[in-house]
Amino acid sequence: MQKIFLFLVIISASKFSFGQQYHPQSKQEIFAACMRFMDAFKASKYENAFRNLRSYSAIEDYKIDTLVKKVKEQMTSINSYYGKALSYEEISEKDVKNSLIRLVYLVKYEKYFLKLVFILYNNGSYWTISNFKYTEDIADLF
Repeated sequence: MQKIFLFLVIISASKFSFGQQYHPQSKQEIFAACMRFMDAFKASKYENAFRNLRSYSAIEDYKIDTLVKKVKEQMTSINSYYGKALSYEEISEKDVKNSLIRLVYLVKYEKYFLKLVFILYNNGSYWTISNFKYTEDIADLF
C-alpha cells in the first residue's frame, strides 16, 4: 500500500512540475519567452513552441492543446505554399500603460509571411501571455 501511495505522489509531483507556471517580474523576461516561442515556431518545432507558451500563459491548457493540433495541420499546408521559414522579426510593440503590451512578429517565408501577435498582461506583480494568434492579415500594420 505504501508503494502505491509513494508512486502516486511521485506521479503527481512530476505532473505538477511539467505544468509549472512561470511569473516573470519584468518585461524583458516575458519578451524572452516570446522570442523562445518564435525561435521554435520558425524551426517548425510547434510542440516545443507551445510548451514554452503554456509555461507563461493564462490560456487554458485545452485551448493550447487544440491550438497545437490546428497549427501543426495548417503549417503543413502553409509550408508547401509559402516555402521554408527564413527568419522572423519584431514588427511592433504597443503598450497600454504598464498593464498591456501587444507584441507583433512577422515570420518571413520564402514566398510569403505570417503575422504572430502576443498580448501580454501585467497584473501589477508579474507578466503573463494572455492571448496569442497568427494571421495573414497585416492591414493594421500600415
